Amino acid sequence: MRIVIPAIAAALALTVGTASFAAQKRGSQNSSQSYASDSYNRCVALAKARGYSRSDIEDNIGAARRFVQNCMRGKQQ
Repeated sequence: MRIVIPAIAAALALTVGTASFAAQKRGSQNSSQSYASDSYNRCVALAKARGYSRSDIEDNIGAARRFVQNCMRGKQQ
């Protein structure tokens, strides 16, 4: 009986610790996805300001796509 109670307490602590770690990991994934979409939207707006049309970007026209990709990498000109 003395061994069972600490074993149950250890199992419970391990379960709670694992659940909180998983929740933190999900939170960081959501923030990185949000950052990527914000970055994409800012680069699309910059591309439009530089003369590319929305259809150029959506239809995957090479120059417009490269501009947005380079912008997201921080290499816009």
